[in-house]
Amino acid sequence: MPTKTADYTRRAIDKYQTRYDYVSVRFEKGIKERLKAALQGQSISGFISDLVLNELDRLEHENQNKET
Repeated sequence: MPTKTADYTRRAIDKYQTRYDYVSVRFEKGIKERLKAALQGQSISGFISDLVLNELDRLEHENQNKET
């Protein structure tokens, strides 16, 4: 029988989750295993976040240069 999460725990989880945006991404089967093998200890989430932020910075920089 599942136990109910304590109210204080639920509030802490909710507060933590408000600090982040969540994006769900689906890849073809096998990609996750390839990532795990290639990353050697780095988290998949951290890796994807770094890639997205670097690309976003590049795009924003590119767009700023177009405007000037």
